[in-house]
Amino acid sequence: MTGTSPDLAFAHYLADVADTIALRHFSTAGTAWHAKSDGSPVSIADEQIECALRTAIQHERPGDSVLGEEFGSLGHGQRRWIIEALDGTASFLAGEPEWSTLIALEEAGTVALGLATAPALRRRWWAARGTGAGHMPQNPRPHLPSE
Repeated sequence: MTGTSPDLAFAHYLADVADTIALRHFSTAGTAWHAKSDGSPVSIADEQIECALRTAIQHERPGDSVLGEEFGSLGHGQRRWIIEALDGTASFLAGEPEWSTLIALEEAGTVALGLATAPALRRRWWAARGTGAGHMPQNPRPHLPSE
């Protein structure tokens, strides 16, 4: 990740946090879930991931706002982190590896970076303005930077 911006490095950190939570639940049979008003499933992992990422963003980027699928908008600002904790929750709950966490940063209405992490497939993809795009295979257990 040579030439990585601080925001892209932070997005990778958020992805590591999400991967750790998701894999803990993915390897556990019978992950708790309930149906949303539209009938689609939401798991305890969806909610825990979004909460953890919101907390990290509020701590590290207090002026930024957050938009998540499960808990909506938080804050106002020119910079907004957009989170889809588990894209493919039905696959996740079925024990299929085709699911991911999606993270984006929007600045003044324009997407500045996007990252998709699929830890069950051991893959991650990203793109950011000014740094291009990348991908990498992952370790089965992500390493979290010390806080």
